[in-house]
Amino acid sequence: MLKKLRRKIVYINLFLVSIVLIFAFAIMCINAYTSAKNELMQSLRAVSAFAQEPHRQQKAENEGSDNQTPPTPPSGEFVPSDDLPMIGGHRNESDRENGRVNFTVAYVNISLDGNGRLLSVTENGVSVSEEVLEKAVDEINASNRDSDIIYSLGIAYHVRSAPEGGKTAVLADTGIIDTTLKSSILTSLILYAVCMAVMVGISLFLSHLAVKPTEKAWKQQRRFISDASHELKTPLTVILANNDILLSHSSERVDDQRRWLESTKEEAEHMRGLVERMLMLAKSDEESLKPNLTSFDLGELAQGCALYFEPIAYEKDVTVICDIQSTAVNSDKAMVTQLLQILLDNAVKYGENSGFVKVGVVPFGSGALLTVANSGEPISEEDIKHLFDRFYRADEARGKGGYGLGLSIAKNIADTLKLDLSVTSDLENGTVFSVRFR
Repeated sequence: MLKKLRRKIVYINLFLVSIVLIFAFAIMCINAYTSAKNELMQSLRAVSAFAQEPHRQQKAENEGSDNQTPPTPPSGEFVPSDDLPMIGGHRNESDRENGRVNFTVAYVNISLDGNGRLLSVTENGVSVSEEVLEKAVDEINASNRDSDIIYSLGIAYHVRSAPEGGKTAVLADTGIIDTTLKSSILTSLILYAVCMAVMVGISLFLSHLAVKPTEKAWKQQRRFISDASHELKTPLTVILANNDILLSHSSERVDDQRRWLESTKEEAEHMRGLVERMLMLAKSDEESLKPNLTSFDLGELAQGCALYFEPIAYEKDVTVICDIQSTAVNSDKAMVTQLLQILLDNAVKYGENSGFVKVGVVPFGSGALLTVANSGEPISEEDIKHLFDRFYRADEARGKGGYGLGLSIAKNIADTLKLDLSVTSDLENGTVFSVRFR
């Protein structure tokens, strides 16, 4: 069951992360495609603008003298104009001195007359077939856009009106866009695979941490059911055995069967006490215990509880010692009383015969410190870790009665009231339970 739960957590994490990554990488690919497309179209606009410079150069040559005429730029290079963009090309210091700009994009420059018929073709770093060129001209004439991409031909174009009439168009291959998009997709797939592999490891680790409390609670529940069944099995067995004895001697008087009836009553009371404590634990687990906070004297309450247990302690020749100071606290008096009674009952029951039980109340900071100690053999560190577990009893204490639920109830009460309950045990001081009131 827990393995299935861990797998579900991993699957959910991977599903959610996968959606986020796909969305993020899709945006990245779209941005890469858009940027490459915009860059190519801006390059075509720049080339188209500079392609008209020879016409201005020719006009200047006709109007000016020979020594004022600038050299005719070679193929692929254009004399720049200060008011034209430099997108799509690059210019270095020597270019500035020579008045030239070099474009890195390969293109084809075509001229069309007023009717859209092809007049001339100038190729710069790329060649195009007549069939493709005719289809491109038809697409350009049919379109009303000055810049667009002909996806069926893999060609981008930009159209400008020619000074002598008609129009000119610059065509370029869209391979750079396709290459950029493919590279972006490949990078995204690699990053996606790496991220998912990392997330598998992280999800497995986090699922283990997430399921750990559930696993602990599940194990505690199984142990609780097992221990409760064991605790209830013994009194039920005794009750059934007593009833069988009574039924087998049905002709005898009640007085003659008193011991079996008393035994049945004792076991039934034991079962009732166990069920009541189990119900209280169930209520505390459901957080249905609502404390009624009032101000009262903790020292006076501890003194009264200690007096109540003196007869019980006397039967075991245990001395009850009180070191109590009057200290006011704000808490639930009934719950604190039950908590103190559990600690005193535990101290008397599991302390050594002819020993002592010491109850102490002293002011501690803005609150108080309540301690209940008993003499006897110290509890091992391993047992101390489990003292507040349900149905847990240290080995040396087994067989002394009890339900194994008292300290677990005490812990729940302390947690409900936000009190600090702790325990220490050594040979010199015995076992000391401390309750700190804030």
